[in-house]
Amino acid sequence: MANISIDYSDLVDEAMQTIVYRVLQMISQNGLMGDHHFYISFLTEIKGARISRYLKKKYPHEMTIVLQHQFEDLSIHNDRLEVTLSFGGIPEKLVIPFVAITAFLDPSVQFGLKFKKPYDMLVLDKQTAEQENEVAEDDKVINISNFLNKRSQ
Repeated sequence: MANISIDYSDLVDEAMQTIVYRVLQMISQNGLMGDHHFYISFLTEIKGARISRYLKKKYPHEMTIVLQHQFEDLSIHNDRLEVTLSFGGIPEKLVIPFVAITAFLDPSVQFGLKFKKPYDMLVLDKQTAEQENEVAEDDKVINISNFLNKRSQ
């Protein structure tokens, strides 16, 4: 008999992705409720991720966005979210596959999820990733490490 084991880590990641999907689905239908707002970190080189070349150059591996006051056209699909954010006053549409998300935080209720990702398996080669991205500007991206470090102390 083959030695088969259950990969609980993958199952937990899938369950956490479902939480993110359901929360964002509620927000896309009803808008933000109360003080809720979200920090979403994601890998920028994942197949299907679309960000501008300018943002890709500034954040070649990972980027964090904030969904709070100034976002538009939040659209949730089975495999991705799409949202328009303003960077330097210029609106940009971002496409973020759920498998690219590395962290999801709602500081208003001190809730956070950190995903364990097999980075090497998900990242595209640099040339392909650059071909999938579009062009725009940037200014309001934060480093989620600062927030995570404060919470773990």
